[in-house]
Amino acid sequence: MAQKTPIWQFKAYQNWVKTILISELVESNETVAEFCCGTGLETGKWERSKIKKYYGFDHSQESLAEAESKWKQKSCPYDAEFIKLQLTTERIEHFINNNSSHTSGSNTTKSITGGGSPDSLFDVVSCFDGMQNAFIDYDHANTFIKNASSRLKVGGFFFGIIPDSSSIWYKSQKVTSGLPCVKSSLFSIEFDSEIFNFFGCKYNLSMKDGSKIQENLIHFPSFINLCKSHDLVLVEATNLNDFYEENKKNYESKLKQCGVMVGKNKIDPAQMELISLYTTFIFVKEVKEPKAIDMN
Repeated sequence: MAQKTPIWQFKAYQNWVKTILISELVESNETVAEFCCGTGLETGKWERSKIKKYYGFDHSQESLAEAESKWKQKSCPYDAEFIKLQLTTERIEHFINNNSSHTSGSNTTKSITGGGSPDSLFDVVSCFDGMQNAFIDYDHANTFIKNASSRLKVGGFFFGIIPDSSSIWYKSQKVTSGLPCVKSSLFSIEFDSEIFNFFGCKYNLSMKDGSKIQENLIHFPSFINLCKSHDLVLVEATNLNDFYEENKKNYESKLKQCGVMVGKNKIDPAQMELISLYTTFIFVKEVKEPKAIDMN
């Protein structure tokens, strides 16, 4: 892999993590949904898992158009639909029950189907980037999680990658004066407040490749409780630093294939510090237990 940006190893590492999660949690002939799918970077991973159908959801019409183009150019063997949806304010059911088109505001995204029922449930729901934007407040976060759960089959997985709020907040508290912040050779983080609010705790992340984004910390206990209220139970969450130690032996060949290991065949400490800002999450949908009836 060419070292095109200062954070090339971080990008390659995230690709490795996605590869493992999809290979472990997605089975052949399944229907998958990807939230905040962006421009559709994971087509090869879905193809290798031999999925039956793919639903890509995103708020950006331009990103969806690019994702659709990639899907067509690669002649992916699975059926696909790319649907414009504000996952934090709109309900998913309103956008996948019409097999001809899906409309949001003035824009229309056509379904791309090769058969199968438009009402099919998802075997898995993934989200590799963007869920942190939902945690601006309770209502937006709750709608996002409700969308993740509502069409997920019982026993199905909701999984992905999010910023690790514990790691980020811990690093930011090491400053001796001023607002919480983190300084590194590859990135910097600045907070607007000294208080870690459960929702709407914003921080600005600047990376050495020139990218600048504003995100929200995801208060993990609140995240778990929201998921639980929609029948999603935590299986595991692993900081990407620990993920390396747990999986490097079994997936060593994938490390090389994804371009993580080049040169000295190790991960640079500065890259690992950036990697440690993120965590995986895996939830499983369980049957809602009926309320006990007191017969006394």
